Amino acid sequence: MGYFPGVATIGDNIVYIENRDGNDNVKFKQAETLQNAYGLLKSESMLVNLSRMDAGSYSKEIIDVVVKNSKLFYIIANKSEAVFEQVQQITDWQDVEINNKNYQVASIQFVQFNQDKKYRLVIMREKTANNQIDAFTNDTFIYRSILTNDWGNNEKQIIEYYNNRGLLRKFLML
Repeated sequence: MGYFPGVATIGDNIVYIENRDGNDNVKFKQAETLQNAYGLLKSESMLVNLSRMDAGSYSKEIIDVVVKNSKLFYIIANKSEAVFEQVQQITDWQDVEINNKNYQVASIQFVQFNQDKKYRLVIMREKTANNQIDAFTNDTFIYRSILTNDWGNNEKQIIEYYNNRGLLRKFLML
């Protein structure tokens, strides 16, 4: 019950805030709220270079608004069977260290939301501590991913950039 604000920030500065009904799904009118925020920034001659968002922004409608208003975007991808089928085909995982932990990373081309645009899905996986097999993935890894249109930075750079968003320092599950 209550309100569910849409908030846009640049660094530590709040540049837009809009209340929505707190009884709705996180995606409810989010595309409209984002369009309003980007529109306000444009009216002040501010163009958005980078947008980072959590999994609540992972939908075609919302991504379409972000792509029209931001040069690059980084959005946590939700878990799905279709995406994981593609992830299982990856054979070239690279070992990286992020925040003193070891992970394996890879990228795949992603066209689920827009057949005309080629997005990139950056995937990170880590071994489970107890080696328990996951019923969904049928292996002993925890997977996380970021949908982006950034093809210039490597996987580690993208993950570290995303992890610096707000106070949220960890990925949500793939």
